[in-house]
Amino acid sequence: MLVPLSAIDNAVADMGITCGYLFALPHDAVGDRSTGEALLAQLEAATKRVVAKWPLLQGQPVWQKEQGIWAIDVPDEPLPADRPFAFTSSRISKPYALAASLPGPIEPLSSATSPCGFQPAHKLAFFRPAPLPTTFGGYAKTGASLLAVQATLFDDVVAVGITAPHGLFDATGLGWAVRALRAELRHEAWDAPPLSPPGAENVLGAELDALKREAESTDPADVEAARHALAGWVSASSLKNVACFLTNYAWEKLWHRDEPRHVFLSKRAVDALVASVKDEVRRETGGKEWVSTGDVLTAWALKAVHADEASSHTAAAVSPVFALRDILSVPSYPHNAVAPYPFSPSPLPLSDLPSTPLASLALTHRRSLDAARTRDFLRATLRKMERLTWSNGGQVPVMPARAWPWRLGWAGRRSGSGGSGSGSGSGSDGDERATAPPSHHWILSNQMVSGVAELSLPAALLDTRPHAPRDKAADDASSCSSSSGAEGDDLHAVPTGELPLLAFYLRITAPIKDHQAIRFQVNDKGLFLEGSMRRKRWEALGRAVERLEREFGRGAGQTREK
Repeated sequence: MLVPLSAIDNAVADMGITCGYLFALPHDAVGDRSTGEALLAQLEAATKRVVAKWPLLQGQPVWQKEQGIWAIDVPDEPLPADRPFAFTSSRISKPYALAASLPGPIEPLSSATSPCGFQPAHKLAFFRPAPLPTTFGGYAKTGASLLAVQATLFDDVVAVGITAPHGLFDATGLGWAVRALRAELRHEAWDAPPLSPPGAENVLGAELDALKREAESTDPADVEAARHALAGWVSASSLKNVACFLTNYAWEKLWHRDEPRHVFLSKRAVDALVASVKDEVRRETGGKEWVSTGDVLTAWALKAVHADEASSHTAAAVSPVFALRDILSVPSYPHNAVAPYPFSPSPLPLSDLPSTPLASLALTHRRSLDAARTRDFLRATLRKMERLTWSNGGQVPVMPARAWPWRLGWAGRRSGSGGSGSGSGSGSDGDERATAPPSHHWILSNQMVSGVAELSLPAALLDTRPHAPRDKAADDASSCSSSSGAEGDDLHAVPTGELPLLAFYLRITAPIKDHQAIRFQVNDKGLFLEGSMRRKRWEALGRAVERLEREFGRGAGQTREK
């Protein structure tokens, strides 16, 4: 049975997503081969149960030439359990710190404190098999499992990676797979998203087509919001746009040392920051307006990364994305279902960011998101995307606009020939672009509700006894506070609690590596921020994390305890 995908999936069909998790092993399990083998066996069995219960994961991508989209060919009969890459494992007889070239062991993450702002450097090979395809075409050629789980066992740590093609899942869809694996490891029930009926068209594509046929709103607010649809995005049919993008990419990578990193913020610090900003917004608006956790953290990150650029003559054009499942009433749709919107009606001058209150910036984002979550804004986005993708009579991708890099530092308020990278307005108001400062264009994705960071391993998985009884109450107990194993003198007791989480990583594999991108994920320990940007901006963000933890996290906790 063919499950058709949509044009949104086409846009990311050459990309992959890998979620990586590091868990500490108990001290009494270090070097115990039987304990490690028990853990790997449990992970493999759980992975195979997830794939068996979710028919979509048994399929293979197929290119539909006439329709110009990908589809997933789901077999009518269950496939063999030994699909390529469905589960792979390896053992490295070294401490993790030595294998990863780290200066010392990693401390467990805690909801009350951040052991370090930046997550330790890692090697993707510990989480993702190198031969695993990165594109839909590669999956179609090799027959690789659409869900791949890899476990790498070290002397003191187990690394678990979950990989899927981005053309199949966005963060929400992959999060459902992560939660499914988490449930299987606990022998808990879970429901796989239903497949579309045989012969049915893609449900998201059908809703989008129906939306494009609806009459446009005449409400002034809707008309104004629609003017800014797809701001800062251009067609790849223009050689100038492609040249700007590639030149900017090289400039950021080589001159500014753009690099990927991962940041962690404790739940205590995040909750306190969000509460303080929400209180400020409530006071300033008399309770008439509000902001979400995502609004606050998006605004905080934007201010933090540009903290050292108050003298810049440039601006920040930010393109977050919002999920389409609610607005189109497709709550169980597992594939890519997002659209971009502007953080603000016009790019934010970097000279103004340091003096802009965090509450004001968060409120700006909330208003923009509310204006974007309408059928009229989405319709305007679809129509503009259609114009851009069908430029020159053939379907081409849209891409984030980038300015000529050497103009960003010295152009002042003249955008000149770098206007295609200004990222401002609706793209039709040329006079505005002529006077606007050249912009850095950020891509930002709030994945906090996706669940991709929520994998955890019950310590009971380490039990080597055959047919050991599972204690669900123990499995649901609070996380271990250290990497010690079962306590007491009862060597036959079933280990309880969770293996301590040491780190979480999300990696995007793509033909051109990310740059100027930020993504958020969250679990019960706190917030994970990852992406790729200039080294100087990472340094500014690192200082902001330290200040936040001192004020609200570990420093505040230590002050309260005295």
